[in-house]
Amino acid sequence: MPSILRVPRWLVFLVLLFLAVVGFAHLDADFPNHSRWIDDAAKFTDEGWWASSAIRHTLNGHWIAPHDYNPGVVLPLWPVLLSVLFHLTGISAIAARALAFSFTIGTVLVCGAVMAKRDPSLRWPTMLLIASSPSLYFFSRLSILEPALVFFLVATAWAAYSKQAPAVLRLLLCGVLYTLAMLTKTSAVFLLPAFAILLWLPQRALWGMGATQRRRALLALLIPATTFAVCYGIYWLKVIHTHPIEVGIFYKGAGGGLRLESARKAVRVVYRCFTWVDAIAYPATVLALIALARRSRIPWQDPLFSFAILFFLGQSAFMVVRFTAEPHYFAVLSVPLMMIALLLLEPLKLAIPRAHAAMAAALLLTAVVNLFYIAKLEAHPEYSLRDACRAIQQRIASEPDASPLVIGHGSIETSLFTGLAALDDLGNESMDDKLRTEHPGWVVSWNNEAMAFQDPAVQRDFVFEPQGRFPALDGSVRNALLLYRIRPR
Repeated sequence: MPSILRVPRWLVFLVLLFLAVVGFAHLDADFPNHSRWIDDAAKFTDEGWWASSAIRHTLNGHWIAPHDYNPGVVLPLWPVLLSVLFHLTGISAIAARALAFSFTIGTVLVCGAVMAKRDPSLRWPTMLLIASSPSLYFFSRLSILEPALVFFLVATAWAAYSKQAPAVLRLLLCGVLYTLAMLTKTSAVFLLPAFAILLWLPQRALWGMGATQRRRALLALLIPATTFAVCYGIYWLKVIHTHPIEVGIFYKGAGGGLRLESARKAVRVVYRCFTWVDAIAYPATVLALIALARRSRIPWQDPLFSFAILFFLGQSAFMVVRFTAEPHYFAVLSVPLMMIALLLLEPLKLAIPRAHAAMAAALLLTAVVNLFYIAKLEAHPEYSLRDACRAIQQRIASEPDASPLVIGHGSIETSLFTGLAALDDLGNESMDDKLRTEHPGWVVSWNNEAMAFQDPAVQRDFVFEPQGRFPALDGSVRNALLLYRIRPR
């Protein structure tokens, strides 16, 4: 029976090379329209949100707009990286998305290195399965936080995982890399148990070998923890603590919190893991876990397996607490899922040989089906968002006497394509006050969000003249951008 473990290395290398080359092609195309992730917010707003600080810094040297939404205060690493890039390339959606996809290439390589520490034969199958995951692949081609987040998480695992006591420098690196993950996205805090178990299990045997060995075991936990506490603590004191307004707006906008509906949300997360993460590998892995549980062969003592399980559960817990589980959150789950699936092959071979063969074949089928799905969607790129942004940019440029500053939820996403300064309709001021303070000349809004400018206080002082409707993307309620000219009454 064909097996994921029997795929020749040269063939895996060619597949990886193909995905890398295709991944950098037509980066200004739409996120695949009419895909299984049709209404994900990342393609409508998140790219602009996370790039907004970098765009401001490139245009006027300032990270923060005093009256606007400033998520870069809490999540600074991605804006800093984009700012460096934009100062070299100019503001560009292609450059930003290329940087994001580069992180995913790094993720594939580092995951292979991590699994090779456990078993060298798992390096290439791991790289094949993760690289061919459609959710990870397509969301990595958006300028969002998840590609960099996943890279720093798996890089932290690479530094932490060792069959022997890791060197002090590696433990320090573990703390630094985890700090970078937290500065990329604070959801990394949900993975603390996963890293703790990855550091602790290999050292557990030292606990009963005397005071010296016990001290070595404790240092494996304390050095990374102290490094993270110092690094992140400095940033918290110097920046986060001194910007309470931006922090308050960020966490208010994030919402979340456990509610009565969280139980239903947890069930929905489980279902979406099937439809959004992987329709073959996910159920196959669940069935393998059930089969092994009946024989008490689940390898809980394997540090890497326990880490992958807690990684998966930690990200799932974040989605339940966050309470708005978008499809791009599930892309993060692709990495631990494929690690779990491959690490189950060995215990399956010992306990249920036929199940081992079936699982290995299922994983090969997963890679083949996913590669065909990626090729199918990549074969027909569409450019509706790019074309809409170009039309909007030309219309704004045609009226040089008007302020080129744009405002609105749609303006944040389009600023990556237009290079224009943009303000969100979120922030610490009412829309009326923001219009008076910042004097934007234009509104760019998704067609379902124009009501933000229908407030009587806003309508009393300003006139919004329609300038056009520009079809963009495939959302069921957001499928066009509206442009308005702002004039005071």
